[in-house]
Amino acid sequence: MLPVWAAVPEVFGRPGADTVFDYGPAFNERTSAVKWLATPEGQVWEQDALNRFLMSFNAVERAASTQPVDPVCTGTFPAADWAEEFKKKHQRQPALPFFNHADLRLEPVGHYVDGRDECADLMVLKRQRSSHWDKIVAEAAGADAAAFTVFEETGLLSKDATGTAPTIALLRLRAAVIDAIEPSIYLFKRDRCLARPWTGCAALESMFSDRTLTNYPGHPTFPSGHATVAYVFAYLITAKRPALKQAAEDAAAAVALRREIAGVHFRSDSLAGQHLAQQMVKLMLDPNTNPSWKAFESLLSALDPAQAPIT
Repeated sequence: MLPVWAAVPEVFGRPGADTVFDYGPAFNERTSAVKWLATPEGQVWEQDALNRFLMSFNAVERAASTQPVDPVCTGTFPAADWAEEFKKKHQRQPALPFFNHADLRLEPVGHYVDGRDECADLMVLKRQRSSHWDKIVAEAAGADAAAFTVFEETGLLSKDATGTAPTIALLRLRAAVIDAIEPSIYLFKRDRCLARPWTGCAALESMFSDRTLTNYPGHPTFPSGHATVAYVFAYLITAKRPALKQAAEDAAAAVALRREIAGVHFRSDSLAGQHLAQQMVKLMLDPNTNPSWKAFESLLSALDPAQAPIT
């Protein structure tokens, strides 16, 4: 049976960019392989494998549907606020679908239902920006950065005795999962088409609301993509490593909160992302609802205790 990276080369690169525990050159045993990675030869191999993998994934990312798309959705999100790079994300077909979008439901929550003034809440959170500045800026690079926060806070990116962090397997899992969930996130964003907090909260001075910034979130606010991604990985980690449940969920909650502190999401957006993540992970973990179950199961082994960094 082919390993998943060989079976799906358009996502995982050509054979040779295998997980950090299976090196191909000479190693089938994990400890020896990790030690080899610390050698100059191993470092060159690892960087080459990682570069090829990321280039391959980026190629899939760029291969969005060529269908014409109307960037104007019906709602409070201004048409002028759309950033070009986000207009077609809802059209992309995942290389490995892990659920059917039709099985997801996302109802309005929080102030979208009860009318609570969440602008006032964000004005209070605004006072915390200076103490969270570095992480806010780092995570503003994209919702996929939220996955790294959860990995870091749960110790999955810890370095082993050789000083090497075995992350390629986690990168594969991260890339495939985000590739699978992102179109659904953007389908719901376009369906609701709700404006960012800075549209209705004039005194908030939201971070990243300037359309000239590279980390400008030029797409509707509901649901929060950062919260969705963070909670998806938190729940996947919990499923494989129950002992990490609290750390994983705390990390996801912190990611969501920092987006609120930055003034780019309401609390209701974060709650919606959490609800969406719960549904997604439930469907992913069920062989009956995951159309790519075998590949997913293989990828998910990156979270197995046996695959954790050596301490």
